[in-house]
Amino acid sequence: SVEERETLEGCRLLQSMIHDLDVKLPDYNTIGEYEWEVLNSIMPLLSESFEELDEDSGSVLQAFFAAHGSAVRQSVAHNTRSLLQKGGGAKVVAGASTSQHPNPNMISSSSMIKPPPYDIPNHATLQEYALQFLLQKKENIVTRVIVGCPDANHVLEAVHAADRLEVSEEEKKDAE
Repeated sequence: SVEERETLEGCRLLQSMIHDLDVKLPDYNTIGEYEWEVLNSIMPLLSESFEELDEDSGSVLQAFFAAHGSAVRQSVAHNTRSLLQKGGGAKVVAGASTSQHPNPNMISSSSMIKPPPYDIPNHATLQEYALQFLLQKKENIVTRVIVGCPDANHVLEAVHAADRLEVSEEEKKDAE
């Protein structure tokens, strides 16, 4: 029947969409890229393709996007960790010259900043590492970090990350 053919076409579209999203999974560098893709490509495609979804179908799609969003967050975290550990990538500094840059050794003649590799322990989350990195800077550029925490567990994680800061013997003597 016509209804069965439309259902089959809808299933094929969803299968293709899910496949495309899965193929792109390792390429997302930010959650924002994924959200943009969903809002500007996927949602319009779904709206154009389906007159309306029944409640069960809508629930299944919501569950899929929640699970896929979690997979994207994991992939972005993995990509970020890998990039930081390798000293990855380089960013162009608009109009930069070595005399204007705060660290001339980090910039090449082509105005590229090449971040150094970071030694991120495998057991540390990126959030823990970032907090500890900022609080350990010898130059006292950052003396306090104010963390936005949408739930109580995030507050506890931030406190535990600060508690795990390694204190040198010299710093211990200075504190006494």
